[in-house]
Amino acid sequence: MPKGPLAGLSPLASQPTTRFSHSVFFARFRIDLFQFLRIVCKAARDGAQFIIATHSPILLAYPSARIFSFDAIPIAKVAYGDLEHVKVTRDFSNDPAKYLVDP
Repeated sequence: MPKGPLAGLSPLASQPTTRFSHSVFFARFRIDLFQFLRIVCKAARDGAQFIIATHSPILLAYPSARIFSFDAIPIAKVAYGDLEHVKVTRDFSNDPAKYLVDP
């Protein structure tokens, strides 16, 4: 069971960023997404394991994460850099005008 700021909470997060952009909400409090990632990293170092369903390139960047894609059958393990969400986010960050200007 998690200790510290996650004490009493289940270590399962399904789409933690869907409604809160770069924030995560657990029943009793709201925390910054980067703070959440730091907490997960520390808890993992202490032996915790997490299953997190997300499209967030930030959460997917967790060091040594095992990422599985449910986009096709069978479910497959994929590399961070091969994820469509990561590619689009990186491409947008490098050239926003390409996405914001009419063709």
